Amino acid sequence: MLVVITGAGRGIGRGLALHYLRLGHRVAGIVRRREAMRSVREEAGVHGDQFFGYLADVTDSTRMDRVMAKIVRNHGALDLVVANAGIGDQRLAPQLSPSRVREVMDVNFLGVVNTLGPAIDQMLEQGFGQLAVISSLASVQSLPR
Repeated sequence: MLVVITGAGRGIGRGLALHYLRLGHRVAGIVRRREAMRSVREEAGVHGDQFFGYLADVTDSTRMDRVMAKIVRNHGALDLVVANAGIGDQRLAPQLSPSRVREVMDVNFLGVVNTLGPAIDQMLEQGFGQLAVISSLASVQSLPR
């Protein structure tokens, strides 16, 4: 099975990448930093050769289209795509700036759109595949700050 995970370099995305690698699946991890690719591959140990890292910022729709196409060319059909990349901001409301709110929305909302759009197109063409979206607790409950 080929699993594509955005935000695979840290946190939940990294944990998911390692989980699927240890189960014997191939993982195409989309990360923003090259060192994250090496780090995940190293931590995966004997399964590291099944981790394929791709550099991209999920807010760049053109780059995400290219990366998803490259993943399909290099590794075949997409079985599972996990839109996981996300950021938060723990500042108090009076300290928030419009530019920071825009950045959070770009990553957490448009990043999902930029991930799922090309994945859906590919899955419709191949006739199968699953999508998963990781969400913040803030989507179901107000959090302090």
